[in-house]
Order: sequence, then C-alpha cells, then structure tokens
Amino acid sequence: GLSILFASPKELSGGGRHQRFSERLLRQNTWTSYTNDDACGGEKCTYGGVFAIIFPAVTGIMEGANLSGDLKDPGKDIGRGTLWAVLTAFIVYTLLMVACGGAFDRATLTGNENVLQD
Repeated sequence: GLSILFASPKELSGGGRHQRFSERLLRQNTWTSYTNDDACGGEKCTYGGVFAIIFPAVTGIMEGANLSGDLKDPGKDIGRGTLWAVLTAFIVYTLLMVACGGAFDRATLTGNENVLQD
C-alpha cells in the first residue's frame, strides 16, 4: 500500500504507469472529474456511487463488537475499541488515497482496476 511512496517508477501490467510521488500529480488528482464507467452502469459515476463501493470496506469494524464475550469490561471496551478502529481505518484510507493520488496519473487510477496489485 504505502510502499508506492518509495517505489521506483515502472510500467504496470494492467496498464498505466507508477510514477514517483509528486505534488503536481496530487494537485491534478485532487478535484473530481467523474467519467462514464462500466462500474456505474455505463453512466457517469457520482460521489454516491463511489461511496457505495468504499463504505463496505469499513463495516467490518463491527466484527469487534461481536467478540464482546472475550473482553474484561465490554461496556467500556467495545465503545473505545470501535472508535479506535474507525479512527485507524480512516487514517489508513486517507494516507492510501493521498499516496495513490500523488503516484499515479488519473488515467491509471481510473483505467487499471489492479493498480495496487501491480
């Protein structure tokens, strides 16, 4: 994930190119530019459509609440653990978005679905 900040530039097997992290790329990728995409039914993707894809990624946090029987003080620990999990996930996802935005051009981010695997 965050190793893309330090990796050498290279061509990606799924198309596009990994470049060194740059402020110029980050600025170019900062503002929205929704385009027609098969993932959005061939129509222009919207914020809501993108959010619907990302939202399930953080819902697994509730799994911690299901393990409450293993905690010493569930009444206090569930709330604290859930808040820490949400905060940690938010920080990691934010860092990953900034790292990708500064290391890949928009065409690579929108055209290569396996950009983080390459």
